[in-house]
Amino acid sequence: MSDDDDDLVRFATNIFYATEEQDEVELVVLRSGEPSNACRVRCFTQDLSGQAGFRYGSIDQYVEFASGQSEAVVRVPILRDSSWHTCEEFAVKLSDPQDCHIRGGGCRVKIIDQDYFPDNSLEQFILLNELDVVSRWTFASAFVRLCWNQAEVPWKASVSVVISVMHNAYFLLTIYLKVYLINVLLAKAAEAGKLHGHEGSQGSETVSERRLSFEGIDRGTESGGLFGEELLVPGNLEATALVVGMCYVIPFAILHILDLVRAKLGLAGALKTMLMSALFRRFMSYKSQVRQHVSDAEISMMCIRDIPELISGGVMSIFKLVEILCQILVTMVFLFMEDQLAIVPFAVYPVLAVIWMAIRRGTLREVQDAKVKAANDLVRGVHQACMNFGMILDYRKRSKAVDRFSATAMKYRKATGAGALVDINNGRFFPWLTTLSMAAYAVIGVQQLQEGLTNVGTFVATFGIFHEVGHELEAGYEIMIEMFQAFHAVKQLTYMLNLETDDSDRMADSRRRLQIGGEMRRKKLKELQEPGKTKDLGRLIGDAQNLYQMVDDLLDIQLSNLTYVLNEGSKEIKILDQVSLELKQGKIITIASGERQGKSTVLQIIAGKLKPTAGHVFIPPHLQVLQVEDTPSFLPESLKRNLIFGVGDDDLSLASYERVKNICEKLKFSDKLMRRLDQDWENLNKEDDDSWISSLTSTDQMQIHLARAFISNPHVLVLHKPFMRFYNHTMQEAVMTAIQDFVNFRGLALAANKPEDVAGRRARTVRGVVCGGDADGSVEWLVIV
Repeated sequence: MSDDDDDLVRFATNIFYATEEQDEVELVVLRSGEPSNACRVRCFTQDLSGQAGFRYGSIDQYVEFASGQSEAVVRVPILRDSSWHTCEEFAVKLSDPQDCHIRGGGCRVKIIDQDYFPDNSLEQFILLNELDVVSRWTFASAFVRLCWNQAEVPWKASVSVVISVMHNAYFLLTIYLKVYLINVLLAKAAEAGKLHGHEGSQGSETVSERRLSFEGIDRGTESGGLFGEELLVPGNLEATALVVGMCYVIPFAILHILDLVRAKLGLAGALKTMLMSALFRRFMSYKSQVRQHVSDAEISMMCIRDIPELISGGVMSIFKLVEILCQILVTMVFLFMEDQLAIVPFAVYPVLAVIWMAIRRGTLREVQDAKVKAANDLVRGVHQACMNFGMILDYRKRSKAVDRFSATAMKYRKATGAGALVDINNGRFFPWLTTLSMAAYAVIGVQQLQEGLTNVGTFVATFGIFHEVGHELEAGYEIMIEMFQAFHAVKQLTYMLNLETDDSDRMADSRRRLQIGGEMRRKKLKELQEPGKTKDLGRLIGDAQNLYQMVDDLLDIQLSNLTYVLNEGSKEIKILDQVSLELKQGKIITIASGERQGKSTVLQIIAGKLKPTAGHVFIPPHLQVLQVEDTPSFLPESLKRNLIFGVGDDDLSLASYERVKNICEKLKFSDKLMRRLDQDWENLNKEDDDSWISSLTSTDQMQIHLARAFISNPHVLVLHKPFMRFYNHTMQEAVMTAIQDFVNFRGLALAANKPEDVAGRRARTVRGVVCGGDADGSVEWLVIV
């Protein structure tokens, strides 16, 4: 590429939006520079939370710009279905430039799913807020269908079912091995005299009892079940015993390996991750008024308790239940062939279990609701105490806080205690049935032996079946109870995953910005071709040589007839009324007014945090806006991680040690903080070490807060009261100098600040509001563009 190839190619914005109803999304690629040149770049998609072939169609192609062409469109297919998905994203990257440079590197596409969780069949109940009338079975069935429709779930679930069937096949094998062992192997051993060593210990038996025992064994030689009546290794009793032993061991080892394979499939983990990520992504997109009514305790408990229980105790328990039902079916097949009378209890057990669950359903629901509410209240109490500890300490209310928490803990204890009693009563249902069945079969089986209707092997195997399958039925019943309790969470999850988000508003705003920005950009490019305009516009931005490259810096930020009304109950308070502003890029802008005149509201609307009641805001789509509020906040991590929090993965050079240190020095960080920064960069402190936060002064907090904003290098910087915590004139001057350098050099502490380097960067704008005085220590709000 030659030295005069100054064309810059980028996407029109860093995030595009699409819906499932669209067949494709159109991504606008812009070329800034000398329009007479031709150039091209490679464009390809990359998975993020959205997967190619499942949510969108992948592309890998070249974008061609002919001579005189400044715009191109890349089309990416969007795949639609009727199942619910969280709003997912994929990336589109630019690379391999030919006769041009790439700016930004790529964009993200957010696919807004307009289906309802967990199924569109619940749409009316969700819209009317009538989820309480929906049955738990409806919730459960819809949720299971949703899980089945997730990527890779069908084949992983099929593998799990096949492994469960193999477990049941092994169970049937062990039953027939037991029959063969008693009826054939032990009988042959008795005939060969191998059991004579035990006759001394049986001297106390009566002659009739001994005769009955051997008659049973002799009859056993007449039926070896699946393995026949002869030795598996003809003429060799020991070898046959070895074969029987291997028939136990080898399949067991194979099943062990298959269980490891099933665990490594990660089916449960994938579903948990999907739901947790979906819930958190939804929470991050809630409208502000919606988020105010969802506590972080609810989100926390949903992630650490409800979702894991829903998957492990609900969805995955279906496979356990299928395995148990198959085992009962296998058992009934064996009993049908050997002892039809013993089938009766196993046929009756499921019916009794369903009846018992129907009777106990109301009690289970009440207990579950009480336990969930008590647990949520407990977590909420802990969180509130931690968040408000300073106020509790200041007002000397620790004892009262402890008393209030103790009362909440007592309610939790009562709820869990009541639940434990219900669980004990429910858990004893099948043990009673099993015990009574075994007692009855002991009496009936002995009579059948005496009458010659069965043999010892079948009797022992059947008695063992009652015991073993009884335990399995008990486990199956417990699984059903667990599933009943687990699927309780679907209703609350349905509520939270269908709360209103601002995604649609953001999509509409983004498309409007792209439309207006495109029209304004084409208008400016047309003006450049008019005689005399080039010199005037070049003088306006200070660089006539790179005017075609800097055309985007000529697009103004516009506020048109902004009105903002705050509703307080039935009362409406008009904060803004028909406010219009036109803000040029590359300036430090202050907005002056008296107290409570809407200065902060204007800045929050510019930053996109508030939506105006009427009117419009236009910010050129390529500009990234960062709002820095007057209250510093910190991650519970190292100083380094806090400072580079805003740096994206596509430009890690912004987070270099030299640049971060330079910015901190410009803001006059204390020696203590600078030493801490050096230690973090040398990996002397753990990345999650937040012990340094508690020792920060008010000035330290604001310095870190501002440094983080400068390090992230946004195009538009909105500052709320940046000087409020600096009482020393030297500190105020340092902050103001940093702001001026940020605008003048189009970024703070970047590697090169020669005129040609600065000219190749985006303009930076700072905006703010001043309550009287000069634009120094009196500045309360600043907007840097």
